Amino acid sequence: MLDAPAGRGALTRLLVDRGYQVSACDIVPEIFEVEEVECLRGDLNERLPYGDAAFDAVTSCNGIHRVHFLGRAISEYARILRPGGRLLVTLPNFVKLDRRLRFLLSGVVSWAATRSAAVTDEPEGRYRHAVSLSEILLALEASGLKFRSLQGLSEGRGVGRILLAPVVLAFRCALGLMPRRKRRKYFLAETATYPALFSDFILVEAQKPVEAPRSGEVPRSG
Repeated sequence: MLDAPAGRGALTRLLVDRGYQVSACDIVPEIFEVEEVECLRGDLNERLPYGDAAFDAVTSCNGIHRVHFLGRAISEYARILRPGGRLLVTLPNFVKLDRRLRFLLSGVVSWAATRSAAVTDEPEGRYRHAVSLSEILLALEASGLKFRSLQGLSEGRGVGRILLAPVVLAFRCALGLMPRRKRRKYFLAETATYPALFSDFILVEAQKPVEAPRSGEVPRSG
């Protein structure tokens, strides 16, 4: 597995302790703290320091919203994954319903992403972008990865859902009026699910398709 970006190595530590063979890279490898794993310098805006089809799985924990070029980062994940390999991406949910309402009223999706511009030390490592779920799903599709599942982390419940129920109903009715082709093209059904509307963080799982056998080639078993 590859943990990229690895940060200080919290996820790497968890994976190693569970028996996984883990590689790590980060744009600031000096902060990495897992001694038994080498952390290479890797910038997700550029080519990662690994060969094609090098990993069975790649984890991207709260880092994809810190790159300048989302499509380039996702295409690099796709390049280094083996056919059938999985990509797991977690990030803050910038399209949860209260943030959408905030944008409607203020024009700002994320105050944290906006304020990050004031940070001058390590600008590449501290960059933030309010990347949306639709942007991620479109980037996955463009890179040849197949979207598999969406899960919500720290999902809001109870009073918040009840108070916002009329907004959810109106939102879904509006989507129902849009052409089906456009809903599919921009993954609008996925952005209207409860994990997308109410979760503080989201987990997106994608898979690199297994290459179809060439004409006259017999698939290997096992």
